Parts: sequence; structure tokens; C-alpha cells
Amino acid sequence: MAAKQFPSRRDKIIVSAIDIIDELGLAGLSTKELALRQEIAESALYRHFKSKDDILLEILKYFAKFDKLIHTTIRENQAGAKENILFFVKMYAEYYENYPAITAVNYYYTSFLSNPATAEFGRAIYNRRAACFVELIELAQARGEISDYFTSEELGEVLYGYFQASVVAWRMKRYSYSLKARVLTVFEKLLARC
Repeated sequence: MAAKQFPSRRDKIIVSAIDIIDELGLAGLSTKELALRQEIAESALYRHFKSKDDILLEILKYFAKFDKLIHTTIRENQAGAKENILFFVKMYAEYYENYPAITAVNYYYTSFLSNPATAEFGRAIYNRRAACFVELIELAQARGEISDYFTSEELGEVLYGYFQASVVAWRMKRYSYSLKARVLTVFEKLLARC
């Protein structure tokens, strides 16, 4: 029987930091609050992280931890391009439904982008996700599955923008409905009309 792996102190600190951002906003994240919630001395945080900016960078990494798996699965999937677009939306919606606090990162994304320590990594996450979406749309257009009335970039901005706005709305409405059901229903309607 294999020993059960428990989260490391570092992982627990990151999750705690995400919870603080979810509850108190990005401005509410302080090393003092984080240490208090972890029941450790504030100085102990610096055994795991160089600075608060280092914690913020790790939060972004945690936010994007499934990106590679999702994007690789999509690229290897033999389904139609439309089905892969729906898969993309479904996977991210499930991730957010399973861990609603992580949507705080999405909600405060512009703040991460304005911080020099996290801006480059934050832009890279957004650009990778958007590029995957555009790639799927290009493939769907090339196969004749959806119209080329809009360029792939235009349609990508519309669809990905809708998804991002849906996550914010779901958060604002305190997760009172199934994000996955809502976005999949709308995406199916939109893709049927494209």
C-alpha cells in the first residue's frame, strides 16, 4: 500500500493565499494574514517564498496547473473541432466549479498584469489559453464546421471573452448555479449559429 501524499507546507500556503484573495481581495493578501491562517510565524513564510511577489507568481502557476494537460488532450483528441471547443470550456468550468476560490485569480487578473513580478507570466497564461481557443476555431473553420464570417481571432475574442465574463458573473452571483451547464448551453447555441 502506497503512502498517501499530503500537501506540502508550500502548497498549503498557496491555497491559503488563494482563499484570502477570494475572501478579502488581492489587497487583503498580506504576509501577516497568511501567517496567521497557517498558524506560523510570519518569518517562516520566507523559508518557502522569497517575497510576497513570489507567492503571487506561485498562485498564477497554481491557476494554470491544468492548462498543459487540457491543451494536450485537445490536440490529441480525434473529435471534431466544435466538440474540442466545448471540451475546452467544459474542462475549465469543471476546474472552477471544483475550486471556486480559484476564480478570484480570474477576477483580479488585471492586478496580476500590472505587477512587474507577475505580469509576464500572467500574460503568458492568457495568451496560451486564447491561442488554444483561436487554434480550435481556425480548425473548425478549415473543416467547414463553423463559418468564416468572423476571423478566428474575432470569434476567439467573442467566445473566450464570453467565457471569462461568465466566470466573473458566476462569482458575483455566489456560485448559485452550474457554471458548466450555463456556459455549455450558451456555447452550443453560439456554435450552432456560427
